[in-house]
Formats: sequence, structure tokens, C-alpha cells
Amino acid sequence: MDVVRRGHGEIGGLRVGILGYGPAGSIAAGLFAAFGSEVAYWSRTPRDAPYPWLEPAALCARSDILVLALPLTAETHGLVSTDLLAAMPTGAYVINVGRGNVLDHAALLAALESGHLGGAALDVFPTEPLPADDPLRDNDRILLSPHAAGGTRQSVQRIIGKSVANLRRALGGEPVIDVVNGLEPLIRRHG
Repeated sequence: MDVVRRGHGEIGGLRVGILGYGPAGSIAAGLFAAFGSEVAYWSRTPRDAPYPWLEPAALCARSDILVLALPLTAETHGLVSTDLLAAMPTGAYVINVGRGNVLDHAALLAALESGHLGGAALDVFPTEPLPADDPLRDNDRILLSPHAAGGTRQSVQRIIGKSVANLRRALGGEPVIDVVNGLEPLIRRHG
């Protein structure tokens, strides 16, 4: 990727917008803040966070780097499209670690080809794996990664370990950990 070869300078002092303030977004915010970036965020509802909450258009307008860490919902599908990308400062960067269909890839390519955006790093795509003939592969200002962290031996072992621990907790009447859908398991014993 040409952007990586050229370098951009330091992260400190850049304005970073985080779209989605769940586990990944809040960690990204903390990392950028630790390097001296000025962080703001958006989520459907403002959170108890050490950063200002801004509407998406205002967030994009002030973001030198925009991190997408959103789930895919009816509200977020195609959220980051031509209008939001055009609102970003010239030379800004987009990083998507959430879901591929949150970002309009045709609009991203147009913003990169026009020179409005400086680059992008994408870990997620509308179709995974990314097809060999996808135009995202041909742009030297886009860094692509395979969205494969969940398939490592270590992550599988961790998932199995947490699943077994949660089963034990549920059977023992204790609350389970790492619930992402807000539901608690219902254990019924027969016999």
C-alpha cells in the first residue's frame, strides 16, 4: 500500500472519529487517545465515555481518521456513503473493522480516486472472502486484511474455554460472561 510506504506522520494530534462505541470501538478510542489523538465518537445512544459524542455528519467533518466499528443493522447498512465521506477533511483515512455493508465501497473508491480521501484500511467486506476481481484489490491506497482473527488456533481455544466456563456458570446458577445479545440463558433441569 502506497500510503504505508509514504508514511503519514504521527497519530498524536490527529482527530479520530469512532463510529460505534461497543467493545472494539471503545478499545480503538482508548488506543488512539493513548497516542495523543483527539477522539470523539458516535453510537445510537451516548455512553458514559471520556470522549465527546457527535452525530455522524459532525463526527466525519472533524475526523482525520474515521474508524468504523459498527454492527450491521437496518440503521447502519450503507450509513457511510457519499455524503459522510465527502464531509471528511481532504486527505482523511477510513478504517473499517465492523461490518462490510456499513460502508458504501463504490463511494469509498470514488472518494479515493478523486483524491478527497488519503487512504483506507479494510478488514471487512460485503462478501467475505473478498472476490479476486473486486476493484478494492486494485487500489494502492487501500490496505486489505483478511478478517480472520477468529479462526486462529488460540482464538478457537479461547472460545471453547469461555463456552465451557459459561456452561458451568449457567448450570451453577451464576451469570454468564461476555453476553452480546442481552439475553441470559434459561437452564431447565428435568428429572
